[in-house]
Amino acid sequence: QKLGTLLWPDWHYGVLSMYGTHLAVNHLLISEKLNVTKADQLLDQSTTNPDQFDLEKNNRLHLHCWHTEKKFSKFQFKLGQYNQIHPRTLLNDSSAQAYAMRMALESGLMSLEELGQRLRDISSNRTI
Repeated sequence: QKLGTLLWPDWHYGVLSMYGTHLAVNHLLISEKLNVTKADQLLDQSTTNPDQFDLEKNNRLHLHCWHTEKKFSKFQFKLGQYNQIHPRTLLNDSSAQAYAMRMALESGLMSLEELGQRLRDISSNRTI
């Protein structure tokens, strides 16, 4: 059996990133480094929304790739259905859909070592 199934109901591997996000947001709220007044409107922004002004209007903290076949679909990405799209074509599209697509496509252009180094560079330049 899969590890996530064995550990149910305490943990499910498939949603660990969501749990981690919730822990991080709660930490920031308690430490007063993040001011959230209505969290139900700030979390779980859909990645299928093509509205270029939605992110700006709603200022979401977390993108959520729902189980869907609509763009952006994590399942279609995994199957290689977006391989013909170059991330640069999405630079001027500010929708959540395009942002999720661009991040996924750009991650595919890097090796794991390059991705790790980029994340280390980003974290060393930030102070929290």
